[in-house]
Amino acid sequence: MKKWQANMTVGSFQDLFYDNLSKTGSFNDAYYKSEDEHEELFNKRRYSGIDSFRVTLSRTKKDN
Repeated sequence: MKKWQANMTVGSFQDLFYDNLSKTGSFNDAYYKSEDEHEELFNKRRYSGIDSFRVTLSRTKKDN
């Protein structure tokens, strides 16, 4: 699949984040590693910053 044919959803980014969290053991390291991987694939960051991701993660947890 080409980069422009795919879009990483909120859920798939969170899956990537949790995978990286299990590897790094650090919220910050996992977030930045996930953003770096996302940027490598899509040439842009998924979130404007770590605080934006925290808000989204919090909302996702409340919805479940």
